[in-house]
Amino acid sequence: MRGKILIIFCIILFQAVVHPAPGFAVSTAVKTQFDYMFTLDVLRNLRIFIENFGTEEQKTKYEEIKKLFNDASESYYAQSFSVSHQKYFGVKERLSELLEIIAGAYLKRTREILDSTSKNSFDIILKYGKNSGLKKYLSMPYDPIEGIKPIKEDEYHFFYDKEAIETYLRSGYKRLELAKSVFEDPELKIVKEKKNKTSSNLDFIIDRYWKTISNCRVAKQYGIEIHKILKINMIGEILRKYNLTSQALSPIFDDRIPEEYKIDANDNLRLIHSIEKERLTKKTK
Repeated sequence: MRGKILIIFCIILFQAVVHPAPGFAVSTAVKTQFDYMFTLDVLRNLRIFIENFGTEEQKTKYEEIKKLFNDASESYYAQSFSVSHQKYFGVKERLSELLEIIAGAYLKRTREILDSTSKNSFDIILKYGKNSGLKKYLSMPYDPIEGIKPIKEDEYHFFYDKEAIETYLRSGYKRLELAKSVFEDPELKIVKEKKNKTSSNLDFIIDRYWKTISNCRVAKQYGIEIHKILKINMIGEILRKYNLTSQALSPIFDDRIPEEYKIDANDNLRLIHSIEKERLTKKTK
C-alpha cells in the first residue's frame, strides 16, 4: 500500500502546484486530498473483510467510520481543507483501531489454514520422496493376478506433486512469519504509544496493518492450493457435478477446498462470500 500511497501523493502534489486552491496553503490542500484518497481506498478494501468475516460489533464500527468519512468528505468537497484535515485525522484514528483487530484475526486464521494442511503435507513429503522406497515400485513389473499394489491409483500424482506441496508449505509459513513480524514491528509499537500522533503516524500504522493482512492473504492461498493438490483427482467429478469448464472453477464450486475455507479463498480474490453462495445455490437448483 505504501507504493500506491506515494504515487497518489505525487499526483496530488503536482495538481496542487499547477492548480492551487485560492486562499489556502498548498500544503493543507495537498494533505487533505491525500487523506481523502487514502481513507477512501482503505474503506473500500476493508468492506470486503467486513462483508466476509465481520462480527456485528465490527460491522457497527465500520458504519460509524463511514459516517465520519462522509462528514469529513463533505468538508473536503466544500474546500474547507483545514477542517476536513482534522476530521480525516479522526477517521484514520478509528480505522487504525479497527485494522489492528482485523489484522490479528487474519494472523490466527492464516495459521489455522496452514496447520490444517501440515500433517498430510509432511506425510506425503516423507512417503513419496525419492529415497522412501515406494518410488521403486513404479518401475517394477506388475502381476495383475497375484501382484500387490503398494500404491493407490489416486495417490500416484504425489510422486510428482510433493515438491509443489513442500514449496507451498514452506512459502506459506514464511509469509505467515513475515506477517507476524510486521504486526509486531517494534517501530510500530513505538508509534502506537506516542501520546500526540501526527496524521503521518496514523498512515504508518494503517500501512503496517494492511501489510500484515496482505501477507496473510498470500500465506492462506498457499494453504488453499495445497488442499487443491491433495484432492486433484476430484476435478473431473466437480466439473460434471456443476456442469462447468475448468476455466470457470471459482472457489465456491471447487469442492477440493474444505467448505470452511471457501470463504477465505473468495476473500483472497476480493469476492463477497454471501454473493458467491447465492451463485452456488442458483447453480444447484
